[in-house]
Amino acid sequence: MDHSSFNPLPSPTWNWLRVNHTQLRVNGPFTGPSTPVLTEGVCTISDEPQSWHIPSSGGPDFDTFIRAAVPSADAFDVPRGGYLLLRDDLTAADRNIARRLVVHAQENSRLILISRQMTESAGTAAIAESVSIQAEAGSHITYVQIVDTGRENRVYTSLGIEAGAQAQIETTQIVLSAGSAAIGGLTDLLGEQSSLDCAIAYQCKADHVLDMNWIIPHHGKKTDSRIAVSGVLRDLARKTFRGTIDFRRGSAGATGSETEDVLLLSETVQNQTVPVILCEEEDVSGTHGASIGRLSEGTLYYMQSRGLSEAEIYRILAKARLAAGIRRIPDAATQAWLRRRLGDDPSDSSPA
Repeated sequence: MDHSSFNPLPSPTWNWLRVNHTQLRVNGPFTGPSTPVLTEGVCTISDEPQSWHIPSSGGPDFDTFIRAAVPSADAFDVPRGGYLLLRDDLTAADRNIARRLVVHAQENSRLILISRQMTESAGTAAIAESVSIQAEAGSHITYVQIVDTGRENRVYTSLGIEAGAQAQIETTQIVLSAGSAAIGGLTDLLGEQSSLDCAIAYQCKADHVLDMNWIIPHHGKKTDSRIAVSGVLRDLARKTFRGTIDFRRGSAGATGSETEDVLLLSETVQNQTVPVILCEEEDVSGTHGASIGRLSEGTLYYMQSRGLSEAEIYRILAKARLAAGIRRIPDAATQAWLRRRLGDDPSDSSPA
């Protein structure tokens, strides 16, 4: 079993807090998935650029692990001014699966990447994935990740994006069922006026464990980043969120914000929120905040008096938080699938 570091905090704090990183725990070998990456639009399927090394949220230990597990990557090149939709499904049943995905989005191109990590059985299979995106000047990137796994399953995903001048990055991560999931993203805002808009919505119950790590280095002038996290915890669930906005020297005029809204529905949950702002530049603006609380007795009594059970109350509150993330997805089929998974009628679904 591998116990390497995963999702490391860029600026480590006291070890006794146990928030500096999580552990990469995997048993047995990994093989490639049986399902290919499906494409819609125009692209070139090419060899992986050997010179690429885009830092990602999982950290160097995971980079070493995933390159050994998957020697070659699925690599795509989106032409200048082109459009590409990638559908990336990883479904684990009775074996560990891993994938490396590399995308080069040329100037003024449009990329939509929809990635789902799912399991089909109650086994102990693990999923590991590394995604690297090079977003050239003026490109528009939409990354959607959906995690829906069983109690005994492990998911490790590491995202790395380099954004050129005026590149727009939009990311949405939705966790329906975590099992033991570690996700995140590192978006390096290199070019002037590049931006990141990140939204995360999750529900975590039973004894599931969710670990999240987002890192945004600002290099370019007048860059902007926004992270909004919203979720519900109940039962024995454990959740850690690390959010780091890093204003590097030369990023004058940059702005960044991160917020988290956590609803605790049990006395036995464990919640850890680690908002961090690092700064080497004077003319910047960074904010962070967290709202963490429980339902009031009055609200709970009111909802129960209307005939709702505790399970139904949890489902309603969790769906409300997930709904905002679903509306961000620019793909009607994915929206409909999510609504079916949540028990809603998909007939009213429409593209975001």
